[in-house]
Amino acid sequence: MTAASTADVQGLMDLLAPDVVFLADGGGIVNAVRRPVAGPDKVASLLLGLLDKGARMGELDIRMTTYNGMHSLVVLIDGRLDQMTSVEIRDGVVTAVYCVRNPEKLNSIKV
Repeated sequence: MTAASTADVQGLMDLLAPDVVFLADGGGIVNAVRRPVAGPDKVASLLLGLLDKGARMGELDIRMTTYNGMHSLVVLIDGRLDQMTSVEIRDGVVTAVYCVRNPEKLNSIKV
């Protein structure tokens, strides 16, 4: 979180596995990355870009939690749940990032 919030690209890349993948689910209802993004450089760049975009959309509130047994971030924009992002960690590095923006799936998440 610190690496991302301070735009520390190298620090963020150091936390990502060489074969890290980012997957998103917008359910065809809201915008989300449509294809998997792979590699630490591309995933780090994407995460920083999404953080910047979210901050421009309104008041950003990011809360750390655990969801489905994974470290997760609940992201609210102007008090409204925008996404749940979970990370899979193996051997101390992030191997996968799962971002759910599909409103139908977010309805079950209590903030």
